[in-house]
Amino acid sequence: MKKADKPFLFVITQAKPQATITAPAIAALSEHGRVAKSFIADRVGYAAAMTGGNTAPEIFPKGPVAEEVSALWGELKSFVHEKLKTRKVANG
Repeated sequence: MKKADKPFLFVITQAKPQATITAPAIAALSEHGRVAKSFIADRVGYAAAMTGGNTAPEIFPKGPVAEEVSALWGELKSFVHEKLKTRKVANG
């Protein structure tokens, strides 16, 4: 991605926030690029939603699942806007 000069953002999914491997995984990824502050935890709600062809926030519009997806979506939008703005400045 770097060689292609394409912006990217690592997103941690199926995370177990208290697991001993989560922080080192984030640290390792951050050596290669930006890592989203928001992540998607390992929750039954995501699997339950998939079995019916839905998204987890459709099935669970309130609570942790919806909050995680909303936070990640907000961060992704900000990232894209930031990169678009940077490219416009660089291209004059």
